[in-house]
Amino acid sequence: MSVNKFIGIGNIASEIEAKQINTDFKVVNFTLATSEKYTSKDGEKVETTEWHKCQASNRTAEVIEKYTQKGDMLYLEGKIKTRSW
Repeated sequence: MSVNKFIGIGNIASEIEAKQINTDFKVVNFTLATSEKYTSKDGEKVETTEWHKCQASNRTAEVIEKYTQKGDMLYLEGKIKTRSW
């Protein structure tokens, strides 16, 4: 058994790109930035940011396109899919 799940809270870091594939299938693509803040062993404050390319489809895509924009904080849950070119 395996688990393939992403849960993240971050800010939408790019403009949302919406595509209508056919009359009943929509896709949105955007980048989500998640940050972590911590104090190093030396007492220095450190912030790291990870960038996640995200894609949503159908009803979820419609909601994201209608109610969010670049800079908004978003809770996102889904599966991870790695692609290579």
